[in-house]
Amino acid sequence: MTFKTEDYVDRIQPRLLLVTPQDNASGVATDSSIQLSFSEQILSESLNAENFSLLDADGKSVPGVFNTSGSDSVFTPSATLDNFREYRIEVGTRINDLSGNFLDGSSETSFETC
Repeated sequence: MTFKTEDYVDRIQPRLLLVTPQDNASGVATDSSIQLSFSEQILSESLNAENFSLLDADGKSVPGVFNTSGSDSVFTPSATLDNFREYRIEVGTRINDLSGNFLDGSSETSFETC
């Protein structure tokens, strides 16, 4: 009897499970970071300005840096956010896992600082 094994090929798209601050949150501290939790490990290089935006109320992109560990990523703005402002978080579908599978959908959430 002969057995043939095949290499496993991951074809499952990662999902965005959680964005913090949560959608429509208010009273968010101006020194807050944005936390993203995915269903599986994400290729850190795919988290960039083309696939993620933190936008102020005027639609201007807020600069910052990512720190990714496994399936969790934290975006830390380069400067504190403005008081009493609305911000929008946009996550695009070109974020991918280690096998090259792209995110299963885009996401847009917003929050307001205190």
